[in-house]
Amino acid sequence: MIPETRLTLTDGRTAGHLLSHPPGPVDQRSVRSALRELAEAVHAQPQRRSWAILGELDAPDDLDTGDPLAMTRWVISHDELGRLAVRLDIGQVICVGTSRAMHGLHQGAVMEGSWGSEAVLVSSPKEALDILDAQLGHSDVVLVMGGRELGLPGSFGAGGVSKGEDF
Repeated sequence: MIPETRLTLTDGRTAGHLLSHPPGPVDQRSVRSALRELAEAVHAQPQRRSWAILGELDAPDDLDTGDPLAMTRWVISHDELGRLAVRLDIGQVICVGTSRAMHGLHQGAVMEGSWGSEAVLVSSPKEALDILDAQLGHSDVVLVMGGRELGLPGSFGAGGVSKGEDF
């Protein structure tokens, strides 16, 4: 699938394509599926780079944040997503947030990667947008998932990178 929405950078340049994902909870299954879709969209055309901008998954209703074992499992589920992103050869993984889970996602990507440069951890959507502003190429494909508590998905409509025209 080729993404249909262009992204407009803060300086007015149009670059990249936004890979949208279906509405609903952002859980491990939906992110795995979206990462695979991103890999398929990019790998058929080597001139494209892939970007996964990921925030923390939606917590299940039964997550007991006071249970150390449950929280360890929660962090491990994020670590597994970071590892999967690198295994799928996603060019750049930007982990957004400061929670243990986001540190786990970042660590998983770094540990799975060859050089450690496949992933970066930033604390805010603005930092992720600044990276895209500086590095996003015209044919690149961007996936944004998770991070609802940070407003990550909505950050693509206000100040910084935004959804542009459809083509």
